[in-house]
Amino acid sequence: RNAALNQMIKSIAEDGFGNNEFGTAFWTGIKTSYEAALKLASSTTGEVSGKVATKNEQKKAITKVLNCLLKVLSGNYPDTYKETIRQWGWKKESY
Repeated sequence: RNAALNQMIKSIAEDGFGNNEFGTAFWTGIKTSYEAALKLASSTTGEVSGKVATKNEQKKAITKVLNCLLKVLSGNYPDTYKETIRQWGWKKESY
């Protein structure tokens, strides 16, 4: 898209439409805005990837703790552990 904007600005000037309302000045402003948005999107993508990696590691740790707690409850309440985990607010028996 950036290359297309460059080519369009060049072609508008070459064909003599540069001084029109939607001429070179208009499209140069659009191109500048697009380049700034593209740079911002690229940096945002990197930040999101870093946060997702952190989230995945935290999710693994939380899942491990939840499974351990379920095993503790089932060991301490072998006959009524299903009711006990419901009382604790869990709806699943494994994570």
